[in-house]
Amino acid sequence: MLLNFIFLFSFFFSSFFSTHSTEKKIFAVPFSSIDSSKNNFSDVQKYVVINAIYIVGNKVTKRSVVTRELNFSEGDTLSEKIIFQTLNNAKENLLNTSLFNFVTIDTSRESENKIDITITLAERWYTWPEPILSVDATNFNTWWLTKDLSKINYGINLLRYNFLGLNQTIGIRIQDGYDQQLGIFYSIPYINKKQNSGLGFAVVYARNHEIDYATKNNVLEYYNDLNGYARTNLYERINYSNRQGIYNRYFAELRYNKCSIADSLQTLATNYFSENTSSMNFFSAYAAFTCDHRDSKPYPLKGYYLGIGITKLGLGILQNTNLDVLFVEASARKYWKLSNRFYFASELKGKISDNNAQPYYVERALGYNDYVRGYEYYVINGQNFGLMKNELRYEIIKPRVQKIKFLKWEKFNKPYYALYASIFSDIAYVQDNENFLYNNLANSWIYGSGVGLDLTTYYDGVFRIEYSVNRQMQSGFFLHFTAPL
Repeated sequence: MLLNFIFLFSFFFSSFFSTHSTEKKIFAVPFSSIDSSKNNFSDVQKYVVINAIYIVGNKVTKRSVVTRELNFSEGDTLSEKIIFQTLNNAKENLLNTSLFNFVTIDTSRESENKIDITITLAERWYTWPEPILSVDATNFNTWWLTKDLSKINYGINLLRYNFLGLNQTIGIRIQDGYDQQLGIFYSIPYINKKQNSGLGFAVVYARNHEIDYATKNNVLEYYNDLNGYARTNLYERINYSNRQGIYNRYFAELRYNKCSIADSLQTLATNYFSENTSSMNFFSAYAAFTCDHRDSKPYPLKGYYLGIGITKLGLGILQNTNLDVLFVEASARKYWKLSNRFYFASELKGKISDNNAQPYYVERALGYNDYVRGYEYYVINGQNFGLMKNELRYEIIKPRVQKIKFLKWEKFNKPYYALYASIFSDIAYVQDNENFLYNNLANSWIYGSGVGLDLTTYYDGVFRIEYSVNRQMQSGFFLHFTAPL
């Protein structure tokens, strides 16, 4: 069955290149759309030259960061037939940087065959003392079963987006409560004049009072160290990115993990680390390629996304570590506008590993970041998996802006929102060659279907409530805070 799923994935993946629509008009978001009537292009003139590009409203953002997202420059000659599409593409690119709340692009005639382009930006608020209020669980719905307030984490993320006006991000994370974390990270998207290479760094130290150490009947088993910490972890990484054009990106990362567990946990979790040790230090490497043509990253309605990543855990550098796991993950997503208010979205995702004997600490399949809707309460571990999601959306409330008159702060006084109803169906298959006796949902097809209501708002906010039914005829309401696919 897994081979059939892999074949289906390959067919779906390759079909993106031959069937995706070239239309790139702006999707329905509450930003001022480009009005074609302002362009005032005649049917006689076939080509125009971009005389000048004016950028207004970038009080913090450097001009080079804005022009990096444009698929045209001063002096370019464009056919009048593609100007509307070209400007819409530029607007989508700017909005997807998450640097601006609103983007407006207008044109004016400089002469018969020359135009000026004016880009008006409304910048976001970039400095965030972001409070941390989270729970120690695989997702919110799992925690809601017990509503255990003792498992709440609290703290603060001190974040500066668009640092120096160059789209850099610098931050410090200080977290206390049930789990403690202390981390610092710095992301530099462009380090060269061509603006196509970037670097990133991060160091995080974490310790947990309670961790999962096994799964039984697809439910996590937890160990709690009342007198100390069940696990401590030091995580360091450095990455390099290379962006080709607007939509294609290459990424490489080197990581170092130093992790240890309590001695009392070692007797319970015989397969938590390699060779039943109480600690494990290892290097890992990760490389990826993405091609992102989505109209909006927080909640896409049109376009497509392709991604593939290769991870190698254990590089043979440290002599006391025999970890050796290689796996490949790939994802293909497509978004269609069917009519004025109807949209359809589909995703295929898969993972293939070369080693069945993986320690529990690194083995992941469904129930963490990826899941079948209706199985939010379950974890299905395995070495390989395939996942397909399909969703039909109806736009109940078209995106609109609601200005708050008494709030004078322009970065916050124009919240926008939209509301969508959805019908969805997910299906997946997890292959487990090691612990299938305690992993009942593995090695068989699982599926879930249901209906949902999605609210999207500014600063990339997405709030979803769904009612779903799974293969076991279990049903319920589930709450999520990101787009489903």
